[in-house]
Amino acid sequence: MTGATSLWVGMYFSFLLFPLDIFKIAASVVLIADAVAAIGGKIVPVGFKGNSKTVAGFILFMGTSILLFWQYWNIPLLPALIISIILSGIEWYSPELIENFILIASNSMLIFIYFLIR
Repeated sequence: MTGATSLWVGMYFSFLLFPLDIFKIAASVVLIADAVAAIGGKIVPVGFKGNSKTVAGFILFMGTSILLFWQYWNIPLLPALIISIILSGIEWYSPELIENFILIASNSMLIFIYFLIR
């Protein structure tokens, strides 16, 4: 199983288990922020953790997800910041093969919880 496979399997399960609005937010953030982090980590290879994760990628993932939550999906800044920090930590510490599955599942759960408590 590759990272792309786990991403699409995770997106499929997220689509089945969560309302469409939550799926759209979670999928867009994971697709865009993870790609930006991967490209940025390759361009600025500073602070490696394991095989492919870098501090630059971590920072880019967090910054991109904050901007997407806050500016595109109109989630207030503080919740967007908290969700992005949690997602960045999950992305940083999750195993390589199932990272994308865990990322989309946890993102969907966080957004679902946010909409429940707001």
